[in-house]
Amino acid sequence: MRRHGALIAKEAAVFGFNCTLAPVLDLALPASATVMGTRAVAPDPAGVIAYARAFLAGLASQGVVGCGKHFPGLGGGNLIRI
Repeated sequence: MRRHGALIAKEAAVFGFNCTLAPVLDLALPASATVMGTRAVAPDPAGVIAYARAFLAGLASQGVVGCGKHFPGLGGGNLIRI
């Protein structure tokens, strides 16, 4: 996960970017699987959070910042009542 972020950061930096619109923070739910494919990394919030933390650390290790993204109408989410 961290390695993935570092790799993406190195590729972005080659083109002069210090920011990337990643990682995807949508849940990998069955309803959105055909559209999201491998962009959504986990079906549960804890898995998405773990991936995002490691990915962002990888970006930061190369001097690149990330911006978590959501695909409205494509990605899935679960309602959490507090």
